[in-house]
Amino acid sequence: MRPGPAAAAMERYMRDRFSFLGAKASHRREIQRRFWKREGLPATETMLVEVVTTLWDAPFRELHYAALETIECFQVAHGTSAGFIDVLDQLLVRHSWWDTVDVIAPRLAGLRHFPAYPDQAHSAAGRWIRDENVWRQRAALLFQLKWKEKTDPTLLFSLIERRSDSGEFFVQKAAGWALREYAKTDPDAVWEFVAGHDLPALTRKEALKHLSSA
Repeated sequence: MRPGPAAAAMERYMRDRFSFLGAKASHRREIQRRFWKREGLPATETMLVEVVTTLWDAPFRELHYAALETIECFQVAHGTSAGFIDVLDQLLVRHSWWDTVDVIAPRLAGLRHFPAYPDQAHSAAGRWIRDENVWRQRAALLFQLKWKEKTDPTLLFSLIERRSDSGEFFVQKAAGWALREYAKTDPDAVWEFVAGHDLPALTRKEALKHLSSA
């Protein structure tokens, strides 16, 4: 496969961390849709893991995106076993950057996996936030991003507190983003939490972005 003319711009946007083919997301997804319509999704979770591993080992970032979208299609169609959290965990820390972690944590784990295995949410988040890997920490902070009124605020706030002294941009940003999203459900709780804790300036700014004029 030869990279197209858009590849260089995509690579610059991602700070030259990954190689790209230069395929637009809409075009890539159309190719994927046609392929899975013709070939079908992996028949079993074992086959899914084999496909995802092959795509994840490929040198081009678009194939990593394809791996994540294949997982989500399989989750919607069939669900995944409790042990699939180990696969998601490994994807968090291989070829890691915000573009994949921000799909794995709130969507594949948060929306698809943890609702089926709710006890895992607390245990996985606890492991991730304690880990020294920044991307696992970010995942712990973001997995409830789309939960709205189902968010566990006690858990969310405790996870943020655990890493409130982090100097990592992606951790500070994730904490603020999580608070900002939860503020759409319970703005008073977020106000109270931010007011009562010594949070990094970036986290505070992100958390209060849409509350500052309230």
